[in-house]
Amino acid sequence: MRDFLKYTFASFVGLILFVTLGLGGLLFIVSAIATASRSAAGPTVEKDSILVLDLSTEITDSSPVSDANTVIQGVLTDGIPETVSLRSVLDALEEAATDDRIVGLYLTGNVNSAGIGSGFATLREVREALQAFQESGKPIFAYSEAWGEQDYYLSSVADTIALSPSGLMELNGFRAETTFLQGL
Repeated sequence: MRDFLKYTFASFVGLILFVTLGLGGLLFIVSAIATASRSAAGPTVEKDSILVLDLSTEITDSSPVSDANTVIQGVLTDGIPETVSLRSVLDALEEAATDDRIVGLYLTGNVNSAGIGSGFATLREVREALQAFQESGKPIFAYSEAWGEQDYYLSSVADTIALSPSGLMELNGFRAETTFLQGL
C-alpha cells in the first residue's frame, strides 16, 4: 500500500510538471511568433512619401483567406493572387489623407475584370475614398499602359493622368442595350 501511494504521488507530480512545462513552452512559442510578426508588420512611412495604390491587386469585401484550396491552386498556377480587403483600402486612404508624411497618391496597374472582387460597387467606394483623399489637398497621379472602363473610372479622380505613348485606351461604356423590334 505504501508503494502504491508513493508511485501515485510521483505520477501526479510528473503529470503536473509535464502540463506546466508544456503550457509554458506553448506560451513561449506563441509569444515568439507574435513578437516576430509584430516586428515585420509592414513598411515604414518616411517624410515626403507617396502612397502607391496598385489597381491590379484584387479588392474584396472580406479579408483575404488562405485556405488549402487557394494555396493548392496557387501552387498549380502562377501563384496565389494578391488580394486586399476593401476596409483596409478605405482605412489606408483615410489615414493617408491626414498623415503629414504622405504628400500624394500614385495609381498604377489595371483592374482585373475577370477577378471575383473589384466589382463596380467596390470600385465606387474606392473612388469616393479617392475623392475624399483629393479634398485633403494632396495630389493624385495616375499612370498606366492600357486603360479599360474600370481603370479609367478610378483614375478619373486624379489630378494628373498619364498614358504610355505606346499604350491603349479602350472605353466601350458601362452599359449596353439591345434593340427589340416587336413583330420582326
